[in-house]
Amino acid sequence: MYVGYKFCHVALYFAVILDTILRNYPNLITVIYVVLTVVAVVVERLTTRYWRGFSRRRELPPDVENGMVLTFRLLIILGAVIAIFRAGGIPTELLVAYSALGGAAVGFASTRTIGNFISGFYVIVVRPFRVKDYVRIGSIEGNVEEVTLNYTKILTPVNTTVLISNQRVLDQDITNYRLSGSTPLLYCYSFELD
Repeated sequence: MYVGYKFCHVALYFAVILDTILRNYPNLITVIYVVLTVVAVVVERLTTRYWRGFSRRRELPPDVENGMVLTFRLLIILGAVIAIFRAGGIPTELLVAYSALGGAAVGFASTRTIGNFISGFYVIVVRPFRVKDYVRIGSIEGNVEEVTLNYTKILTPVNTTVLISNQRVLDQDITNYRLSGSTPLLYCYSFELD
């Protein structure tokens, strides 16, 4: 309890110092914006490098790596925008109000895209198939080349690439021919002889 009390006093002390500096040196706000932007870019680069190394050490699929990097990149951008608003004296409630208004407008305008984006998160988390698996999704059959937040890329047996929206992937029947638990990847594919 004493530590929290002491932390509040330190935070209040720095807020008063920052307010005094900004009142006496109005051009300093531009320097603060630049510093906050540079800090955000450096944190984003370090976080991206960490997650790429982490995913390589853990041998995570590329789609999971890309999803994690994108998520942390968006969180860092959001934190940087909030920090810049706070440094500029703009109340963060204004940011919340405008983002809610903008979110509603974008949501109504792009319900299909947002649904596809959410479906992409679902496909990445549930993982009904992995990259390099041989699958049939609806009437399309082939090797999964890439799974992103919006599309699943499949290379068919005739070497054509098909992009299927993840919303459509979830609406179709999925057959994964990979045998689970096999150390070398084995696929069980049945066919009929006439």
